[in-house]
Amino acid sequence: MAKWLLKRTDANVSLMASTLKISEDLARVLANRGIRTKHDAIKFLNPSTKFFGDSSEMKDMELGVQIIKRSIESKEKIAIYGDYDVDGVTATAILFKSLKALGANVGFYIPHREEDGYGLTKNAIERLHLENIDCILCCDNGISAVEEVSLAKSFGMKVVIIDHHEPSETLPIADAIIDPKQESCTYPFELLCAGGLCYKFSKRLFEAFETDFSLLDDELLVLAMIATFCDVVDLFGENRIIAKTGLKILNENKKVNRGLWHLLHEKEYDEKVLNGHTMGFIVGPCINASGRLESAKLSVELFTHEGSDDEVIEIAKRLVQLNEERKAITQDSVEIAIQEVNPEDKVIVVFNENIPESIAGIVAGRIKERFYKPTVVLTRSGRFIKGSARSIEVYNLFDELTKCRTLFEKFGGHAMAAGLTMVPENMEILKKCLNENCELEPNDFQEIIRIEKELLLDDITFELAEELQILAPYGKGNSEPLFGTKAVSPSDIRLNKDERTLSLKFAIGNNGRALKAVYFNAVDSFKEKLRAKYDEYETDKIIGGVLRGSNLTMDIVYSISINTYMGNQSVQIQIKDCRL
Repeated sequence: MAKWLLKRTDANVSLMASTLKISEDLARVLANRGIRTKHDAIKFLNPSTKFFGDSSEMKDMELGVQIIKRSIESKEKIAIYGDYDVDGVTATAILFKSLKALGANVGFYIPHREEDGYGLTKNAIERLHLENIDCILCCDNGISAVEEVSLAKSFGMKVVIIDHHEPSETLPIADAIIDPKQESCTYPFELLCAGGLCYKFSKRLFEAFETDFSLLDDELLVLAMIATFCDVVDLFGENRIIAKTGLKILNENKKVNRGLWHLLHEKEYDEKVLNGHTMGFIVGPCINASGRLESAKLSVELFTHEGSDDEVIEIAKRLVQLNEERKAITQDSVEIAIQEVNPEDKVIVVFNENIPESIAGIVAGRIKERFYKPTVVLTRSGRFIKGSARSIEVYNLFDELTKCRTLFEKFGGHAMAAGLTMVPENMEILKKCLNENCELEPNDFQEIIRIEKELLLDDITFELAEELQILAPYGKGNSEPLFGTKAVSPSDIRLNKDERTLSLKFAIGNNGRALKAVYFNAVDSFKEKLRAKYDEYETDKIIGGVLRGSNLTMDIVYSISINTYMGNQSVQIQIKDCRL
């Protein structure tokens, strides 16, 4: 059962509301997000690129820009070295399109997930050396590639790193390292993903060339927006600006990037209003699928291909097909992994060589959601064991894996996700190490639902729903606001055709007004709660919509949204959890 927590604030909500000319409900949500000044509130409610920091203040930004500028002017061969996830793909596309537009002799290299592994590798550097590459421009990797960068330097290559991962104690001897997480970097916002960093780098590069960036600006900002959603970085500060501005651009011009347009068309989203969910759960998985099942070069080509429309359409179709294949493999792998789980462990560590390395991270995420425990999923990769890990809010995965770092050939990541490589004999040692070091208590394994404010059903109006939309887009660090109401009785319950979703109505006052509610993927859990209060006959009767005599009363937690049906709009709530 989830733990419900009501957020508290000592802010003067009434003063905030009157100063900003917003409702007290919206003001409370802002206060709950730590927004306490008028300036911060205006920036949050009206995010704009004019609020971007000066990227030239970022450590090594000017140095990196000048190195690449000289390489372009000297017609040196430049290789953009990316990564196989959405952030790495879009960052590569941003840099490739920028450098090409400035006349660079440039190509890109995306490592193969299983043949190369993550990040800069010695084998790849040797191949690039044989191709007479003069300069490697890393994006979304490189911050921990100490030996690999040394090899590149021994070949006489220049290396510029643009990365957002946590730096290790020893940094590579690259010519420039742009990563705002470096201790010596004083840039005020350090949570940009690689796509965001590469967008800012590209803009600064155009300024160094005194060349107009406006022709590429919208397109590259949209690519950075996709990366921002899909890499699950915190959606405040500059990330919120990128996310909201990029979505606005894309909704106004879905053809801003030809490949993205064809992908949206294949997924039948070309005429829909796009939001963060579209990026994270429709677009992102298709981009990721190529890196999981084939090569992520295909996804970079979707965004950068200069050939015919027919060729781009074929790439889009292939990405959609690969994602469908990935879904089936994932479902099978999750079922396999569940059989290996020891529910007594505080940290779940499972190994099965039948789980493809490319989807271990997705499987770890599904297991984590099911058991609400930190999860590591391991599989065989040649003579090594490779794994992906996903965590819960109260457990810093990167810190805990760092305590076991002597067990790994290679590892990296952040608080909520990580990847690792080790020899097989260290698997059981890792499991023991993580569990013995884990200080989590039983209460920590409950999902936490944070409630902004307790409302009466009378408070829920179309005007409030409309006002709350200002807070979107939602994601990590800016979750959709949830509200709570106690002791309400549904006047109607209907089981939807999918047999997983419930539609409910709650009567408001005596004027015949009813508030519609939807409760997604809730039938099984709702039945379980009913069975704790009623017998099987009464439970089936309630699920079937017969409420007479049941005296069903609920506490509910929900979001408030606007439902559009056949051109008509109305306020509705989406129930996230309930107690009877």
